[in-house]
Amino acid sequence: MRRFEFIEILEEHIPLDLGISKNHFKSTCFGSKKINDTVILSKLTEDVLLKSKGKKALKEDFFKIAFFDMLFANEDRHLNNYNLLFTLVQNEYVLYPIDHEACFNHQNLNRPLVVLTYEETLVYSTLFNKLFNNIELSDKDILAQRKEKYYLCYRKCVERIEEIVSNTPRSWSISNDQISKDLRIFLSDDWFESCWKEFLIYIQLFISNTQ
Repeated sequence: MRRFEFIEILEEHIPLDLGISKNHFKSTCFGSKKINDTVILSKLTEDVLLKSKGKKALKEDFFKIAFFDMLFANEDRHLNNYNLLFTLVQNEYVLYPIDHEACFNHQNLNRPLVVLTYEETLVYSTLFNKLFNNIELSDKDILAQRKEKYYLCYRKCVERIEEIVSNTPRSWSISNDQISKDLRIFLSDDWFESCWKEFLIYIQLFISNTQ
């Protein structure tokens, strides 16, 4: 089931107190399906997740989001702005990442990507500190398995670049060929390896700071 669609918004559906010019809605918009009963993750609500009986899936998802934010240079998900929703599904909490407009260093495709700093990642967050312990983060087998799984997901993204970009609305006046070219330059195996290497450095920094 797709959770995201391109949508046309009628003027009468725009709230008067939204605080955003109606001109922004004249082009095709990017909409996400509403998920009922979700809570915004913040430093005030993160302890709710710790009450979950089964945290394995939750921990895996949080770790994966932390790395893929680095891989796609998302500069707007960190300690002070999780940009995550969560809800209870079959007695386990599920995370939903939102607001991805800051990917690729805030959409700056005119220069090489810059790796996020330690403080810009979820590894630096208080929730990461509460979810993970140093022993499991030092397990080389687990880290190797995660890397392999993440690489396969990353390759699927790269292989579908043309397909994904081809769905961009014409009203956005974006050169699909140029965007595809830029993304293929950025999303290289070398970039993946450099992000993973830096990510492991951040994990070690986290371990050093919590000993």
